[in-house]
Amino acid sequence: MVWQAWVISVLEELLPTSQASGQLQWEPFFSHLAAYLKEHRAYSKLARVAGITRQALHHWVKSDDPYVPTFQTLLQFCYACNITPLQVMRNELDHFQQITEQETENDSFRPQRPVRRIVDRQRCQTLLQAILEGKEGPMGTSQAAQRLGYDEHSLMEHFPQECAEITRHAKAYRKQRREQGLVLMREQVRQATLTVRASGIYPSQDAVQSLLPRGTMRMQAARVVWRTTLSEMGWER
Repeated sequence: MVWQAWVISVLEELLPTSQASGQLQWEPFFSHLAAYLKEHRAYSKLARVAGITRQALHHWVKSDDPYVPTFQTLLQFCYACNITPLQVMRNELDHFQQITEQETENDSFRPQRPVRRIVDRQRCQTLLQAILEGKEGPMGTSQAAQRLGYDEHSLMEHFPQECAEITRHAKAYRKQRREQGLVLMREQVRQATLTVRASGIYPSQDAVQSLLPRGTMRMQAARVVWRTTLSEMGWER
């Protein structure tokens, strides 16, 4: 399958970047896309090529808009435009130029999309309201759409305000979880450093890492805690 092979190649292309930075940063993708769309007035053309609405592209690139497209949606967009996410992140946008100059849809690059069904508004409203009221666990629009069995774009078109609010809640929840994770990680690094030191050996990064989840000491925040703990114990790195 061409689509599956393309996705695998994209993931392989993104892997070194993700490993180097610790976490894949998507901000350059959206900032470069926003600059291109504005400079070339290409919202309608790229939306037509990718099979999405012009309004959806506007949601993607507005810095103050809480909506964030799913990874699958981004892959489908890039696939339809014959460009990879990494190329967009690096501002290598020649393929966009080729696509917009053609001014026609390029169906050969578009993956199959699910057929949209008639939306049961009452059923959707019930779930979305339950999410907003905390009666359901935190989830983004893609998870809600999957739960309901609809396409994410359909859900956004019918319930734009509710989806925007759900996205804000999901982002706040993820931020809280990241902060809690950082607090836990810092305490784990500190305790591991003290434990190694108590065993009578020098608490090197490797020795401390042996007591921690894999890859912890590759994180800058973890190394900062390690150095601070060494300093508190009177050790110099």
